[in-house]
Amino acid sequence: MNKIFLTTILTLFIMRFNLPAAQTDAYYHYIRGNVYEAAGDPYTALKEYEKSLSYDTDSVYLKKRLADLYLMTGDMESAKKHIEEILIVKPEDTPALDILASIYAFTKNYKDAITIYEKILAKEPQNKKALHNTAFLYTKLGIYDNAAIFYEKFLELEPSSPEVYSALGLIYLKIGNKEKSDFYLEKAQEKATNSISSLLSLAEFYAGQNENEKAARLYDTVLEEINDEPELFLKAAIINLKQKNYDKSRTYFNRVKAIDKNNQFVPYYLGVISMEDNNYDDAISYFDEAIALDDKFGEAYLHKGILLTVIGKSKEAVKELKKSLETGANYSDAHFFLSINYETMKKLPAAEKEINAALKSEPENTKYLFQAGVVFDKRKKLAESEKAFQEIIRLDPSNALAYNYLGYSWAEKNLKLEEAEEMIKKAIEIDPKNGAYLDSLGWVYFKQKKFKESVKFILEASEILYDPVIFDHLGDAYFSVGDLPNAITAWETSISLEKNKKISKKIKKHISKVQWSKEAVKARALKSFTGIKTISGFSEITSFSGKTSFFVSGSFLLKNPGMARFETHGLLPSMNSVIISKEGRVVFVKSSGEANDLGNSFSWLNEMLRILDGQGFEPAELKESAGAVYIYNGKEFDFEINKKNHTVKRVIFHNGIILEFPQYAYFGKYLFPKEVRVSDNTGEQKTIMLLKNAVINVEIKDSLFDIPGQKGK
Repeated sequence: MNKIFLTTILTLFIMRFNLPAAQTDAYYHYIRGNVYEAAGDPYTALKEYEKSLSYDTDSVYLKKRLADLYLMTGDMESAKKHIEEILIVKPEDTPALDILASIYAFTKNYKDAITIYEKILAKEPQNKKALHNTAFLYTKLGIYDNAAIFYEKFLELEPSSPEVYSALGLIYLKIGNKEKSDFYLEKAQEKATNSISSLLSLAEFYAGQNENEKAARLYDTVLEEINDEPELFLKAAIINLKQKNYDKSRTYFNRVKAIDKNNQFVPYYLGVISMEDNNYDDAISYFDEAIALDDKFGEAYLHKGILLTVIGKSKEAVKELKKSLETGANYSDAHFFLSINYETMKKLPAAEKEINAALKSEPENTKYLFQAGVVFDKRKKLAESEKAFQEIIRLDPSNALAYNYLGYSWAEKNLKLEEAEEMIKKAIEIDPKNGAYLDSLGWVYFKQKKFKESVKFILEASEILYDPVIFDHLGDAYFSVGDLPNAITAWETSISLEKNKKISKKIKKHISKVQWSKEAVKARALKSFTGIKTISGFSEITSFSGKTSFFVSGSFLLKNPGMARFETHGLLPSMNSVIISKEGRVVFVKSSGEANDLGNSFSWLNEMLRILDGQGFEPAELKESAGAVYIYNGKEFDFEINKKNHTVKRVIFHNGIILEFPQYAYFGKYLFPKEVRVSDNTGEQKTIMLLKNAVINVEIKDSLFDIPGQKGK
């Protein structure tokens, strides 16, 4: 402080106003207090103001200034002393009452503070500060109805405050009035468009309430204005991850990464997103990156171990899950997934040890109890297994999986069949269209020797779920009612889905005993075509015309009725082309988009499509039995069926085109031609098409078969 400068100012002030000595001293210390306060030294300022007050003991203004400053420095007793002195003289002084209310609020005497504010409001009902603070204090006391009244009165005077709308939203949420809560929170968002802090507060509130969609929207708005705060990007990324907005979440995490390359949480969460997207290689790379940044990052080891479990790499999974536990964290999920992997590796004692460790941390976790029940069952600890499943049912009476597993396990062991039936029926009550549960019920009936009921439920299950065990059960059920042809068909379907020596032996043992009716043979053969809606995969086509031949390969799509698309791929874009067949028209589409009709030279393609679509086989009458084939006569073509393996061998169109199917393969549950040969009756024109990696009955858009220049129907 420059004393000469200060003395000069005071001398000029005193000379101008010709003040008495006491007043001169009062003003001198008052101005010094002002200077110290402005300089950020409140404690020296207080000393000067006290000296000033000693010369002017009745100054209300000085006492208020002192009370304010004592309040700011936390000396509540001194503040209160000066305010009470003012109120003795001026009991209705609003500024003094306001300071006293603030003192009570700071010292958590909320009721006394409210009393003072209500005294102010009795004479100044539109005092916004008193309304706001009264509402705030009622909120602190948990008297939410009163708080809402005062906040709403405040909004009548100040309708643009996002903070108050937000506070009312929270209050009505606590009261249980969701409608009003939503109204005020939406208003808060509407009014907070220019207030970043208000938008952030709302976003964090919604995140805390698990209203992640609203939180994500608010973070998006904030981040349009702020683009250099990694913490905000991280919060927005995590909220969007919870919302399964994976693309946006990934974008935000990468923004964090650009600002903070050493944040181990970023690659960790990017790994989680990649897991959700089934990009397993990327996920493992991200988890490894997170671990490289922090080799004690247990969650990264844990998720890497879970991912390795999912993709069936049990040995590697065990290593990572153990590392997650070595970080010192007690991840019960690590023990759970260790148990699953040890079970897969047939190390059942280790699997039991790990699931017990998981249950020690979370004894009522139904997921852990289920795994325990499975492990105990495999270890033939039947009482412990049953206890685990019964505990799941006690904790969660709607757990259909537990009812089904317990009932099915009893049926498999031929135990408690009536109780098993009741258990499985409860599972079906919860989930009536679950193929596994319907199969379980059918299997219980099989064990009870109720074979007709068994066939009914297992057949229904097989129409819902293409599972090798279900078709094996169906075969056994058919066999038990004396329906050997259908039994063989079901067993064949089972081994098409999963090779099994026991089932193959059953087929070999009984197939020679079957007296196949001609209609049964025909039905079995036509199953390869009827019921198929779409086929997609890769094709190799070789065509011969006299001594000339050409070869193309590429992807293909077939869709019933009569639509096909063959794509040929060359080394250069100009070599790429498409052949499309639709509504009887076959065109060649160049890479430029130009379409040319192929006319009669490709008429065989339409005939082939009709066969692959299962068209034209009915009506057809058995014409003759010739050696290894049955020959059927149809309206537009004749066809031959192999007596031995019940497949369509050849189709002879009445117009001279011949289709042959020398090879079949299972694509999923369907036995379908792997090779198609097309020729005319002269032998001059011939095409051989090989189908690879075919997928049956997946969704294919009609627009893929649109011919350029021709409007789709």
